[in-house]
Amino acid sequence: MKIFFIINLINFIISLNVFANQKIKLAVVTARDQNDPFFSMVVDFMRLSCESLDIDLKAIYANDDLKFLNDELKLAIYEKKYDAIILMNFKNQLIKMSQLFEENKIPFFIYNSGFDFETEEANNNIRFKYLLGEMLPKDEDSGYELAKIISKETGVSSDGKIHLLGIGGTIADQASIERVKGLNKFINESNGKIILDEITYANWKRDEAADKIKELHRLHPKSRGIWVANDEMALGVVNSFEIIKFKSIIGGVDWTKEAIQSVKNKKLYVTMGGHFMDGGWISILLYDYFHGIHFTSDLGFKISSWTAPIDQENISKYIKSIGNKANWKKINFRKYSKFLNPELKKYDFSEKTLLSQFN
Repeated sequence: MKIFFIINLINFIISLNVFANQKIKLAVVTARDQNDPFFSMVVDFMRLSCESLDIDLKAIYANDDLKFLNDELKLAIYEKKYDAIILMNFKNQLIKMSQLFEENKIPFFIYNSGFDFETEEANNNIRFKYLLGEMLPKDEDSGYELAKIISKETGVSSDGKIHLLGIGGTIADQASIERVKGLNKFINESNGKIILDEITYANWKRDEAADKIKELHRLHPKSRGIWVANDEMALGVVNSFEIIKFKSIIGGVDWTKEAIQSVKNKKLYVTMGGHFMDGGWISILLYDYFHGIHFTSDLGFKISSWTAPIDQENISKYIKSIGNKANWKKINFRKYSKFLNPELKKYDFSEKTLLSQFN
């Protein structure tokens, strides 16, 4: 903790370059392309936050291509026009990318997916002076809560057990690993009452999930609860089961527009989400940081963001608020800034505070 305090103190001093009369320029890295259902939401929400704070935002899309992303990052570094870069752990290259920023003295912030456990333990002596902080969703908790909701709605089979099937993302992706960990934790705590018949991986892709669920269903026809690590794959499962008219309880993660509509139409049962807003909250923290207010004294260096379920029971509440993109412009992002609101004692990006803006 002392090491992190010293690092953050250095960063705080670096930040005092007086941005009062200078526009802040940020870049955010996403794993896929600009049409990706989840990451397009991340960028759009973050852009609204940046616009309200008069911040320039550049989105760098990796297009699922590591070489392409490396070239884009090198160009961003060469141009030297970004005050900070917000990035994620793409294809387990976060250590290398962090070293690149460190060597070029570029502040950076981690979101969505952080250092994986084994790498972090193996490199626990590595410290990055220009790493400002990280905001990560509680993916294990999301996986656990998703399993809990699906199990409750699925009901018992003729053998007195609740049977589930699982579809993870990419087997080495940290978000998928953590969500699957939450699923397994819930199964283990059931003391044999809930059975995970099989889990497979579909690389976050709808078509791949649609194909794989057909084989899982053939092998385990009694399994009605389908746990899926993201909404895109969950919608693939919905499509496959619609064709064969098999009734099931399907849940995913991300709160994508199509998934929320699918919940409304009673096809998908639940989607866990809220973490698409993290980029918006990070832009506020960086705005304050570059105006001399360091967020770690309040939130710490590692920040956990919240996720919540949108299901067939509470869908109306979210459709009227954050679940409808048309309503995002109602959010007053400036009220979250300590620099703009000196009376604020603590940052509060909670779901409760957010939803209160739609009342």
